[in-house]
Amino acid sequence: MDGKEVGDRIRRAREEIGLSQEQLGRFMDRSHAAISDMERGKTKLGISDLTKVARFLQKDISYFIGTTPSAVYRRGELTQTDIARKEVRSAIEDFRRYARLLAEKEESRKQ
Repeated sequence: MDGKEVGDRIRRAREEIGLSQEQLGRFMDRSHAAISDMERGKTKLGISDLTKVARFLQKDISYFIGTTPSAVYRRGELTQTDIARKEVRSAIEDFRRYARLLAEKEESRKQ
């Protein structure tokens, strides 16, 4: 998935809950211009920043990095073959574990 698609998903998730770029920028400690660049795919996010964005926008991180939006998954439009692909499932689980570990480390540093 390219940065533009991730940025599009961030923008859609932000707009779904009625937040402005300024509000996301304050949370991320970034300028309005930086958020705009992020949503246009001009700025790549690290795992820590993407985890923050996911938490703030109330989405699972897989929504931003998966090839299928979570809304499609919730509607049951994925086939059993898609779900059963072992390598995809494994990669997603590894990424989720890694994201949780990073988020926990970040939280422990704040305390």
